[in-house]
Amino acid sequence: MDLTEKLFESERIFKGRLLGLRRDTVVLPDGRHGTREVIEHPGAVAVAALTEDGGVLMVEQYRYAVGRQLLEIPAGCLEPGEEPLACAVRELREETGACAKEWTPLGYIYPTAGCSGEVIHLFAARGLSFGEGQLDADEFLTLRTLPWAEALEQCISGENPDAKTVAALLRLAQLRAAGLPL
Repeated sequence: MDLTEKLFESERIFKGRLLGLRRDTVVLPDGRHGTREVIEHPGAVAVAALTEDGGVLMVEQYRYAVGRQLLEIPAGCLEPGEEPLACAVRELREETGACAKEWTPLGYIYPTAGCSGEVIHLFAARGLSFGEGQLDADEFLTLRTLPWAEALEQCISGENPDAKTVAALLRLAQLRAAGLPL
């Protein structure tokens, strides 16, 4: 059975600086109509940056939408027309002051496919050198380095609930377990 839902009509509800919201009427697989509320997002990147001594660069920041501080790998939104790797290089430098010699794509995720088309491109970065970070004017964070085993255990145990961090570190762990030199 073809499960595709086809757009019938679309209504823009909100357009903000970063996000948009629209209400779509779709034709369901059985021919009836349904409603879908869709958050429009430009996409993002997240970087699992590994230090020479076996650490993972993390940033701690307050996330207003969930009402708490989260410990995350560096991440940020794509600019219009920006390639994911270029965004990853930029965000790692801005948030941590780090530049990486080696980049490995870890695929992508849809963090909230039920209501948003957002795509987060995941990367691993190695061969780090450090300079000054350049945070956005409205960005406040604390840079931390966690030992690899601790960062991974927080993802496995549920202590770290950040989806992009969990996905990137678990994918990286699987690649390492398969013997890939990461």
